Amino acid sequence: MSPHSPRLHDSQQGRERLVRREVLQLVLHLPFDHHDLAVPVSQALDLYLSTLGQGVDALSDGYDLETDPFPLDDENWEIVRMILAPPRGVRFLDDLENPRDAHRYIKNQFERAVELTGGTNGLSGYRFLYRSRLPWKNPRDTISLVSFSWPLESLEDHGPDRMRERVLKLAALLPFSSGHAGLAFCPTSPFASSFECVDGYTFKSTSEAEALDWWHRFRK
Repeated sequence: MSPHSPRLHDSQQGRERLVRREVLQLVLHLPFDHHDLAVPVSQALDLYLSTLGQGVDALSDGYDLETDPFPLDDENWEIVRMILAPPRGVRFLDDLENPRDAHRYIKNQFERAVELTGGTNGLSGYRFLYRSRLPWKNPRDTISLVSFSWPLESLEDHGPDRMRERVLKLAALLPFSSGHAGLAFCPTSPFASSFECVDGYTFKSTSEAEALDWWHRFRK
């Protein structure tokens, strides 16, 4: 291993800024709804936090698609835990009597969504990302996704064997169908480009009319 990690900088008007953070990243694709993933994802988050040395203090900001980014104080950690908790009520969106009740979920394009990042502008390299697919009776080819990131310095400090062990322990907790682990460049600005370093997924906003169309198509 080289003694210094590579860095991608952008020079503007004689000033340099970090534009990409080099990380070791685990990405897993999960062919299940949050109903089945709530417990293993929460367990995996706890295990991930235990690998950070600083525990919850290594992550400083959170985002859930429906609010502005928020600091991860004790109160907001409780909110994160509530989001990751097992769902209550109707099991499938198909069973909602009023399709407009599904609009909130279809607009977000996920049932549950949590992103946690660390350091100013996400510069620590620590990141947890979870997106659970919409719970249709026939989900077709949709999947849920979870991702864990460590700064490249973790690989340098602990060595590849130790980090490989951590990655495998995390993966063993989750019912994934596919995934990958390796080096990645992630944006330093949190939340705005979350998927830029996760398989290149892109998602667009959905109007209520489009949401109703989704609801009817998935009920067929």
